[in-house]
Amino acid sequence: MKPPTSYEDVIAEVFETEGGYVNSKTDRGGATNLGLTIGTMKALKMDLDGDGDVDIDDVKILTKEDAMPAYYDEFWVRGRVDRCPPLLRYLHFDSCVHHSPYRAIKILQKAYNHMRTTNRIKVDGRFGSRTEKAVSKLKLNVLIYYRIKYICDIVRNDSSQDANFTGWMNRITSFLKYI
Repeated sequence: MKPPTSYEDVIAEVFETEGGYVNSKTDRGGATNLGLTIGTMKALKMDLDGDGDVDIDDVKILTKEDAMPAYYDEFWVRGRVDRCPPLLRYLHFDSCVHHSPYRAIKILQKAYNHMRTTNRIKVDGRFGSRTEKAVSKLKLNVLIYYRIKYICDIVRNDSSQDANFTGWMNRITSFLKYI
């Protein structure tokens, strides 16, 4: 089975994974709909109800049509997903959504360095030409491992996130079907 590789196919999968509106006390992102947090919506000035502010009411009424441009600009473009090999695009995009493009790129860089004893790259969260070249050699299973490691580090460092652990692991291990 091959993972989706185009933005349109990847975003369709993400919408399925993310689901609709939630506002869990254990989720540090706060109110979320279709995977977009209230913080992201505020940063993007997504005042969907036109009342002059971005608040929980805007999160509740978010539609896929509203979310698509935000996902494209904030995660696909900023995460340089189209510069990844097709096999890694969906997992990297999911990582950008879940952790931010900056952190997702650092995960890519750490995963690549794990495979190397020489020609390692700087782990700086920037997707330059060296990272692009390195990522072309990255194996999906190594990237999955580093996503799992990242999640384990979050929970180890903040026990309030224990409640999210199983869901996050299910999310990441669902990518094993593409190996």
